[in-house]
Parts: sequence; C-alpha cells; structure tokens
Amino acid sequence: SSGEPRIGRERRALHPIRVVLAVFAGLYLAFGILLAVGLHDGVDPAGSPLGYDFSAFHAAARLAWNGHAVAAYDDTTMVEAEQAAFPGSTARLPWNYPPTFLLLLLPLAALPYAAAWAVWSLLLLGAFAALAARTFPRAAFWPILLSPAVAINLFLGQNGLLTAALVVITGIVGAVLA
Repeated sequence: SSGEPRIGRERRALHPIRVVLAVFAGLYLAFGILLAVGLHDGVDPAGSPLGYDFSAFHAAARLAWNGHAVAAYDDTTMVEAEQAAFPGSTARLPWNYPPTFLLLLLPLAALPYAAAWAVWSLLLLGAFAALAARTFPRAAFWPILLSPAVAINLFLGQNGLLTAALVVITGIVGAVLA
C-alpha cells in the first residue's frame, strides 16, 4: 500500500470519469443552446419542432382538452394540429398511443407548449433519477443520468424515461412481493 488513504485513491480513480461526465454535460448544454438559437417559431432549420416527439403528445392532449380526444387518432387531424402549433414544421407524427397515455398527458394541455415540454422533461428526469439512485450503484448514477439515451429522451420529449421508470418500479414491487 502507498500509505495514501483509501478514500484519496478512490477520488483520484474517479477523476477521469468526472471529466468525461463534465464533458457530456457541457456538450448537452451547448447542444441545447444551439438548438434554442436555431429555432424559428419553435421549428429548427430541418423543419422539426422543439421536442419533436413531444409535439405529438401536446397536440393530442390539446385535442382532448378541447373535447376531441378521438380526433387524435385521425392522422389528418393530428397533422393539422401539429401544423397549427408549429407553422413550417415538416413533422408528421401520428397518435398511436392508448387512451390511458392521453389521460396522463391531459394536464399538460393547459400549459403553453414550451412550458409543457419542460414540465414533462423535468418530471420524467426526476422520476428516472430518483429510481436510478435507488436501483443502481452510486458510482453508476451520474453516468446513467448523463447517458446519450437520457439526453435524447429529454431533447426529443420521448417517453422512454417513463417506460424505464415503470420497468424499475415493476422490479421493485416484484422484489417486495416476492
């Protein structure tokens, strides 16, 4: 042994990992800033709305909020709703989710789009982070939270973090009941 305390050796061993995590966090922040700067009426230069997948979630929730939940399943109506929210968008996202998912999204329809996307992303990230902290070793928490899969889910407003959280909850409940 070098005489150095074990905690000091562990901290030095974690230093390269912390640098990599800081680089990932910086890249995500830079990407977010570049994305925001490049938007015109909420649409990026490629014609995609901010939070691409979430735009369909919000459009369907708005239809339901206004008493037309079934209309979300009509592709033409969904495209019209998406175009109304994001003129110039080239996105054509159908609504292929069960009505129960629409119920989950319904409260977000009361918010403006950007606020709804932020709330959605922060709630999912918070739920996923809380469950990851409970489920994975401490050293794995930040690498998991800063993984590209998490970033993609947040930037695109996808529901993958919700699915992952539900899988973890199922595992926890299964372990408790076993």
